[in-house]
Amino acid sequence: MNPTLSGILALFIFSIGTILVALSGDIPPFQLSSLMFFSGAITIWLYFRKVGTDFRGKLKAPISQYMVMFLGVGIYSILLNIAFKTAPAFEINMLNYLWPILLVLFAKLLKKQRLRASELLGMILGFVGMCVIFMPQDGALFAHVGTGHVLIILAAVVWAFYSAFVSEKHYSVVLLIPVMAFSGCMSFVLHVLFEQTIWVQPASVWIAVLVFCLTRFCFALWDYGMRKGDQILLSSLSYFLPLLSSLYFIAFGFMPVRAGVAIGGAFIIVGCVIVNIHHLKRLIKR
Repeated sequence: MNPTLSGILALFIFSIGTILVALSGDIPPFQLSSLMFFSGAITIWLYFRKVGTDFRGKLKAPISQYMVMFLGVGIYSILLNIAFKTAPAFEINMLNYLWPILLVLFAKLLKKQRLRASELLGMILGFVGMCVIFMPQDGALFAHVGTGHVLIILAAVVWAFYSAFVSEKHYSVVLLIPVMAFSGCMSFVLHVLFEQTIWVQPASVWIAVLVFCLTRFCFALWDYGMRKGDQILLSSLSYFLPLLSSLYFIAFGFMPVRAGVAIGGAFIIVGCVIVNIHHLKRLIKR
């Protein structure tokens, strides 16, 4: 597959991922995570078998590389799944997209570079958007913040830091296979210990779960696209994920309960674009 098309396909899958989690009904988060990780490990393994990748040498990596991937892919996914089960879906989806804004901040800190004015403005807008989402109709600011809100903000921080950290590294995406297998085992143990297994759900729920689980090879597609494809195009397109994702949520009936949530989400989307405006300008000039 053309690497740029591979990256675009990954972006599309990323955009529908959160709505599929929201449509997963009453499936407990650790049960959903275990299904997701096991399916991801199998589909990525089949993907690399198909393209003829040699696993033996690439799996011999330092434990630190496995831990970094586990933090970015495993912990982020688990936090996101829990958050969607414990707070309003539209709010969680919008707060999740703080990560493209935080990504720029972490990338600058790791490279010891100064922020551009546009990047600072975008971050401010993102923070304002988060505050507006939590703005109550009456009472104190952040009064209705729950566990899910805290977890999704933490998830955004984790994914942004992971993405910034590995952007300059050369970790083999093949490592995702054992990382996802381990994450699946851990999620299954946590499910057995703390959750009740739920199998009886409407067919629409299991369709959403099946599609979600079988599309976790998107991590491999994204890695291939960013390594071999048009990085500027893919990076620029990724900044519109919040808008596309929010449209999915509205189409499936996950409307914001309050006007402040929609306004706050708009601030985050605009901040996401502005903080990365230099990538869009470079794309236009080409």
